[in-house]
Amino acid sequence: MGGETLPLTAWAAGIKGGKTMVSKKQQDTIIMGGILLLLAAVVDSQFTHVVIAGAVIPAGTGGNVGQGGTCQLAYPQTIANASYNVDTPGTQVGATAYVFNDASTGALNSGGTTTTPNTKYDVLFTATSYFAVLVEDFTTPCTVSPALRVTQKAVDTAITTSVYSTDGLTLLTGDVNLTIGASGSGTAHVKLLQSAAYKHLGGKDNKFAVFVNSTNASTYDPSQMSVVFDGSNCVVYGSAGLSNSAIPAVTGATLVGAWVCTGDFLANDGGTHDLAVKVQAVSGMNPTAASDFGVGVVGVDYYTNTQSGAVEFGAVKNSGAAIQAMQVVHVNVN
Repeated sequence: MGGETLPLTAWAAGIKGGKTMVSKKQQDTIIMGGILLLLAAVVDSQFTHVVIAGAVIPAGTGGNVGQGGTCQLAYPQTIANASYNVDTPGTQVGATAYVFNDASTGALNSGGTTTTPNTKYDVLFTATSYFAVLVEDFTTPCTVSPALRVTQKAVDTAITTSVYSTDGLTLLTGDVNLTIGASGSGTAHVKLLQSAAYKHLGGKDNKFAVFVNSTNASTYDPSQMSVVFDGSNCVVYGSAGLSNSAIPAVTGATLVGAWVCTGDFLANDGGTHDLAVKVQAVSGMNPTAASDFGVGVVGVDYYTNTQSGAVEFGAVKNSGAAIQAMQVVHVNVN
């Protein structure tokens, strides 16, 4: 009844320093209680949380690496993705995230946003009226909900435009036309203004495409034409490094020439931006009203190839279908 007394180290009894003497029965009770607590922790961790000494640790906040470097998680890993407006960081865009094993081939991850720890993925974010964003080689850590946050630019879908003549001073409205003349040239200065704060002209790498079209395209010599944006020369469309050289399926007329420019509106842009489009008549030709032309602008953006599903970028898709809506300005010619 008195029982045998055995030494119990200070850490087990919760007492610092020295030893304390307890009965064997008391010691067995302490040990059994510890085993039960550990079992409760293991069982409960398979469900919603781990309970240790009254503390609740949410599952999904992390994982642990087991023997051989293997990641061990209590739940399947799901990327916690979110996209925000680049100019107003507190505004969530509500984009759709597409997870690829390899975006360059179009190989989608079969599990969607459910992924494997310590694995590389490419993630494409798309949202209506926003330029898409591609995150390449995102490596998932050993956590249940790895966070992936990006920012996207809103597309200016209603750019304010006006057209001035070669001198840059004469506004071309009504019956005022751009003068080119026989075998001559003329420059239409298309003035671009941001329609509202936080709207953008340039998409990927601040690039946008310019398409010049006319119902009488044979009047013009595209090899002698050029486009300049805010003083910087634009690059001929086919040499701009886009994923494709497709032209828009609908340009309003026959395509004369196309270029890619670099530039964008600031977040709160109050300035007027000059898009100088120089047109050149074919030798011996005298452009008339039948040679009026249109100037279309559209941002360069990511898209998925209509055949392979690969993620590419251009002013239009490989099929010529629109990614973002093109905005066209009409220029009268006398």
